[in-house]
Amino acid sequence: GETGRMLLRIVELPSLPQGQYFEVWSEQKPKPDRLVGLIKPPLRYDILYTLDSMINASALLVKGVANAQGKSLVVCQASIVE
Repeated sequence: GETGRMLLRIVELPSLPQGQYFEVWSEQKPKPDRLVGLIKPPLRYDILYTLDSMINASALLVKGVANAQGKSLVVCQASIVE
């Protein structure tokens, strides 16, 4: 729609250690990636997760994040095709 909001359905994501969660980022080169949503345990495969505006985004990145260290690891990436 006009707002650029998207709904994300999870099909499969790796399990995370206790206390970790997933971040969803939009890629808008040459601008920096932008955080557009969080997926926190328990993972739900029967709902749609709402993301913030994705206008002008070319790709979607899902990163696993550890609360304590703050280190993140990209677990999947998807190109956005209109």
